[in-house]
Amino acid sequence: MIYDPWHLWAIAALILLIGEIFIPGMILGCLAAGALGGMVGDLFGLAWEGQTIAASVTTILAFIFLRPFAMKHLFNGEGLKTGVDALIGKTAIVTADFNSKSGFGRCSIDGDDWKAKQETKETRLTKGDIVKIVAVNSTVLLVNKL
Repeated sequence: MIYDPWHLWAIAALILLIGEIFIPGMILGCLAAGALGGMVGDLFGLAWEGQTIAASVTTILAFIFLRPFAMKHLFNGEGLKTGVDALIGKTAIVTADFNSKSGFGRCSIDGDDWKAKQETKETRLTKGDIVKIVAVNSTVLLVNKL
């Protein structure tokens, strides 16, 4: 089976893009863009040397323009929140009345029952009230009434 050079460039680009999934950082993505440039060079009828130059130029341009754009918009550091950090901002249901003196009570969120404390003691929270989680301190939720 004989392959045209553009087939090899396309396979290289595909392999590099798959590698980018496992090793994020847009290094392999820029190299894949270069492989696509080499493929386009072959489709325009350039010889092997011209294809290599097209791939090199495309790779350099991808590093200059594509990578900074991708790093700014795709890897901005606002990753997926997990654990107790994911609870902040969610709503919970009061499962046990809050003590008016201590401000402590219990809330249920996502099927888990947590010890909670009112951020402000303006109104007493009672069973069935809906609250918003403001912060998490160790294993205690800091909540406000909605």
